[in-house]
Amino acid sequence: MRILTRALLFLLLIVGLTGSQFVSVSVAEEPARLADQIDARLNSVWQEQNLEPAELTTDTEFIRRVTLDLTGLIPRVGEIYEFEENESPDRRAELIDELLSRPRHAVHLANMWRSYLLSDNIENLNALQIGGFEEWLRSRFRDNVPYNQLVRELLLAEGSFDQVGPALYYSSLQIKPEELARSTSRTFLGVQIDCAQCHDHPFDDWKQADFWSFAAFFAQLSPQPGMTGQMMQGGPQLTDLSVGEVTLPDSEEQIPPRYFGESEPAEIKTVTRRAALANWMTGNENMLFARATVNRVWAHLFGLGIVNPPDNFSSHNPPIDEELLELIAQDFIAHDFDLRYLLRELTNTRAYQLSSRHAADEPQKTAEKKTRYFARHAIKPFTADQLYDGLAQATSQPILSSAAGGFDIDPQRTTFIQKFKRSGDNQTEYQSGIPQALTLMNGNLTNRAVTIEQSNLLKSLAAPFYTDEDRINTLFLSTLSHPPEEETGAQFLQYLGEQADSQSRQTALGHILWALLNSAEFTMNY
Repeated sequence: MRILTRALLFLLLIVGLTGSQFVSVSVAEEPARLADQIDARLNSVWQEQNLEPAELTTDTEFIRRVTLDLTGLIPRVGEIYEFEENESPDRRAELIDELLSRPRHAVHLANMWRSYLLSDNIENLNALQIGGFEEWLRSRFRDNVPYNQLVRELLLAEGSFDQVGPALYYSSLQIKPEELARSTSRTFLGVQIDCAQCHDHPFDDWKQADFWSFAAFFAQLSPQPGMTGQMMQGGPQLTDLSVGEVTLPDSEEQIPPRYFGESEPAEIKTVTRRAALANWMTGNENMLFARATVNRVWAHLFGLGIVNPPDNFSSHNPPIDEELLELIAQDFIAHDFDLRYLLRELTNTRAYQLSSRHAADEPQKTAEKKTRYFARHAIKPFTADQLYDGLAQATSQPILSSAAGGFDIDPQRTTFIQKFKRSGDNQTEYQSGIPQALTLMNGNLTNRAVTIEQSNLLKSLAAPFYTDEDRINTLFLSTLSHPPEEETGAQFLQYLGEQADSQSRQTALGHILWALLNSAEFTMNY
């Protein structure tokens, strides 16, 4: 400290003696935050593609989008008013930070990753198993465990198959090496090697030996006694043996484990093959893992991946911009695989906050190109979780899945999710059909929502201090997150005014709410 003080005094003495001369001290500039780097890179891409980006979202559009993307819920009426009244120039960034701090954020991430990991086999699982698996995921996201550590814990799961935890991932795939290879490579590395299971991939560089050498990492897992194609309900333990190999179909050739991109068999220096795979897959040097993860998160927020579909990285499906993907992946590694940080940076970009609207006279090809290059935001249909919880929230009903501690089991919610689950990876494709539409129109959740005796929202609107205009605005804000257009509001006001008594007016409000809940706009994140 004494040496530092003397140095400062000497510096001041020199400055004082030289008068107009100054000592120049160079200070290294801090790199721009990731959000700004992404916007700068996309601006260059748009210039190269001769694209004019869309305008920013309105405040009501933004709060709906970001609340859905970070918590899985539509914003409450009070939250919309509070956000609109916030005059801070940083109110959007402040809202993002607040949403990321909510317990519901961890719930939403658990719902998302449950759908990634279990969606193909969810019909074989009961509500208790699904709830327990979600709670394990929820605890990891609540503690903001680094994503590579979370995946490592999942890959190295042990214990009884009837435990409500990460071992469910293995039992849901019946501990078949080929199923685990298919799911693991898609989910965590963004690589589809399915077509190479029976023969060399017809459209890509993957060979049949590549598939089975990856499956070999799971070949020494203990088998389930008495496996008949159905889920085991308890008893057997998930453990690793010291023996077990895979062979090429229709041959006796044993295939040793080998990492993607390597020509030689993996050198197993760990106790188990799974541990070796976990070390390789989640390490800082494995760009496949980092690129696939940030691309999946990007696709969740933007509707389309930088590589799209997000689980199909291949030489025949390049990213729309290699530099953009590499920038985000390297930054993700540098920040220790922090998903919460990644979500904060991506949602703070100007690109994320662009409107999804386009001019009526804009050519279709131009509109599609703008969306593909993220110069306009894509419109995304609700996931099954968002739809169920959105219906419950919009109508002021309890949301059992939002517990921050132990998990609640809602069999009705599980059944609903199974019916509305999305197939494939196109998050911008509306996949609901007649069965789903009938569930929305006549299902128990909707019926409770629009029945005066059961709807908390309709009960609250009966208060005498509300005007009819207040009631209609509240219904729109509760469901669509914005007030009605002037003409639409006038029509509903007239409809209410035509009712003979208060009971009829309440019934009419229920009809309006039913129409809003069954509108296409309600089921869209725009």
